[in-house]
Amino acid sequence: MGMYILKMTRFIVLLAITFVLLTSCGGDKIESQRMKAPITIDGIADEWNEYCQFYYEEWKTMYSIVNDDTSISIIIQFRDNQLARKINTRGFTIWLNSDGDEENNWGIHYEDRELMDKMLNDMADGKEMPNRENRSSEVNNAVEFSGTFSLVDKDKNLLSENRQNGIYAEALYDQGSYCFEYKIMFDAVNFNSDFFKITLDSDLKLGIELAAVSEEFKEIMQQKMSDRMKDGMRPGGGETRGGGMRGGGKRGGGMGGPPGGGRENMMKDVDAQEVWLTVILAY
Repeated sequence: MGMYILKMTRFIVLLAITFVLLTSCGGDKIESQRMKAPITIDGIADEWNEYCQFYYEEWKTMYSIVNDDTSISIIIQFRDNQLARKINTRGFTIWLNSDGDEENNWGIHYEDRELMDKMLNDMADGKEMPNRENRSSEVNNAVEFSGTFSLVDKDKNLLSENRQNGIYAEALYDQGSYCFEYKIMFDAVNFNSDFFKITLDSDLKLGIELAAVSEEFKEIMQQKMSDRMKDGMRPGGGETRGGGMRGGGKRGGGMGGPPGGGRENMMKDVDAQEVWLTVILAY
């Protein structure tokens, strides 16, 4: 109990500092901070405590960006278990563009393909996804990130494995929050120099994307909802809740927070969600 209170206190203090710094550190255009010492990419946030933390209200995430003359490092932190589950079952990518465009030229992509396939197989076999009541019992259960990171192009084709060609990434649940940590060497993708190149003067854009729900998942959910509605129309079939599929989520919408009702609402918030930041590198 004492350890839990200590962890909560540390996070609250960090969050309070974040809000104090918002006026000088916030916004869609952010200044990277000069790296004070080497950062180990291990998913543990302790080395970031002395850097300014940015807070993105809509996604309820904190992040920080630092660089030296040869690399840029990024951390993204949040506490929402539901967001962690979405990332595990849909995929998560940070995109970088050194030409100042908000285009997904290349990025570091996380996915747990084994978990995604298991979820689809379970759904196809008639096993239900956890409902809202079941999820409420998981509040204190951390989600384990056992997927893989890789360098991908705009079509999510594999270009390089993690920790090769100057790309490093790790995700972990640590001290009460989820942590995604990255390091990109400026010449990381120099195997194709026309493809990407970071310098201190680059007009750098950073995109953060939660992937869309897969088409296979949508089809299974739509079929289940259709079957449920038909059962509700049959004599003695019971009452149909909801009234069918509602519209999907929209780009740039919130990533966290619980859904707003029954299982039909699982068809909400199915599209990719993405935010872009302009990054000014520090000399």
